[in-house]
Amino acid sequence: MIALMRLRCFVIVMGTLVSLSGWQAAQAAKRVTESGRDIPVAFEVDVVVVGGASRAVAAAMSAAQQGASVFLAAPRLYLGEDLCSTYRLWLDPCEVPTSPLAMALYAEPSTSSYGKNPLPFTYTADRPSADPHQDSAGHTLLCDGKWHSASRQSVQYNGPVTFQADLGQARPVRSVSVLVYQRPGDFEVTEVSLEASTNGQDWASVGTMKNSHPGQGFEQQALALSTAMDQKIRYIRVRVRPAPGTQRVLLGEIFIEGETQPRVPKTSRRVPPTPMQVKRVLDQALLETGVSFLYGCCPTDVLCDSEGELAGIVVSNRSGRQAIKAKVIIDATPLATVTRLAGVRFERRDSTPCQFKRIVVGGTPSLFGKNIVQKMPTPIAGHDGRRYEAYEYTLARPWDGRSLAALTKIEQTLSDLSWQRGQVDASERLFFIPPQRVTGSGPSCQNWPGAANADVSYFKPATKKRLYVLNGSACVSATVAQQILRPIESMQIGQRLGLAAAQEAASIKALAGVTVLSHTAPGVTVAGDIGDDPVWTPPAGKTLGTIRSPEQSVPVVGEYDVVVVGGG
Repeated sequence: MIALMRLRCFVIVMGTLVSLSGWQAAQAAKRVTESGRDIPVAFEVDVVVVGGASRAVAAAMSAAQQGASVFLAAPRLYLGEDLCSTYRLWLDPCEVPTSPLAMALYAEPSTSSYGKNPLPFTYTADRPSADPHQDSAGHTLLCDGKWHSASRQSVQYNGPVTFQADLGQARPVRSVSVLVYQRPGDFEVTEVSLEASTNGQDWASVGTMKNSHPGQGFEQQALALSTAMDQKIRYIRVRVRPAPGTQRVLLGEIFIEGETQPRVPKTSRRVPPTPMQVKRVLDQALLETGVSFLYGCCPTDVLCDSEGELAGIVVSNRSGRQAIKAKVIIDATPLATVTRLAGVRFERRDSTPCQFKRIVVGGTPSLFGKNIVQKMPTPIAGHDGRRYEAYEYTLARPWDGRSLAALTKIEQTLSDLSWQRGQVDASERLFFIPPQRVTGSGPSCQNWPGAANADVSYFKPATKKRLYVLNGSACVSATVAQQILRPIESMQIGQRLGLAAAQEAASIKALAGVTVLSHTAPGVTVAGDIGDDPVWTPPAGKTLGTIRSPEQSVPVVGEYDVVVVGGG
């Protein structure tokens, strides 16, 4: 059991939190009693998936598509933690997305219809720009190539405005785009109309571009209002009209496109998705499949039925603790937290040090990383419109797979050593292969046959039924674990395990006599009790009762006079 992964399963002893009596200064581990209590049931499903990784979503979708009822508990406040928190967004050249989920996750940004061949121009406006987003003295901010932030890269006009752009000489023009920012009720453009001229005297209408996204927010990414044309002209007049009810417009850029240039051969490496793309795609996938899910839910206990078989989990979140009754559990947490809570036996893979990896975006690699840093294949686009190179640092350190204190120390060491001057982003957590694996229901896998041909027994513990281990702690070698944690492969495994879990759940009768599996351990028990804040309110009409949690003891990990809770 990994104590720090259980939000309520460790106690810091101090007078203001727990009333203690009979305190003994023994060297043995100290524990505090958690009295028996009833835990409300939030969901009752066929399959519960624990973890927010892409493989977890794939498993949940697969089970739901087989007709199983599914709930997914994501410990973090978003989905896609395997890609976003580690910053492992790149695919290897041999990895090709084939499933609808993988294709959506790794869909490359569509090439913009503007910016391919911008023509230089100067411009004037019929009204002055306004605070706090004034144009430069020489009227250059609407043709400087920067349009990635409404707060930093915009020009404000308090009312309708007309621009006259001069290309310097008559040139073939293929399209015109005006990039606008939008905040409903504050700044919004309803339409942009264009006129063209060869001499600045005789004007002909080109067309009007209507805003097709009224009332939506476009503050970090500008909305393009574009129109195609095929004329040889020198002057272009651009009329911008605010939306009704708004007093100002914020513009990012005006693009005037020239003739199409010869196509540049596409690079062999994919442009990596943004973290927001990953999160949005996974969210949408669960919604469309009908999978219920909650963020910020950390597993604290497992449930057992009257026959001693696994019957779900208990999670802790801002609403207290809730039970999720389920016939089958898929553990997709990074360190197999649920599997450990269930008392599954683990074994050491080998004695070689773990390889810890951290990605840093922007800046110059540190001297430390001269021999162990690898430049990522394609740069990352920043919020400021610039592109930054990314680097992966690797640090080899021994770790037993259980001590989170040791893991935290390694993480801090690598963070310090990989700091780069000028960096703009970095991994939220380290990537590594867990040094321990479960003792499987069959022999361990030493040579990976591929997700389609792999034996499901690699992911089923020998001592617990109704449980699948969908993470790096599966019964495989460290080399195979590297392969199965690649995103495309892990999602394919998730699909297979979701199917297997749904089929297994269909063969299990209704759960009965479900209780919380009690965790007790030897040690000095000090007087006191642990309280819960029972703030969970079930959805209207969906009261599912409660589950009894028997008395158990919780380890004390620290003793202080004062504890400050919060990171603000």
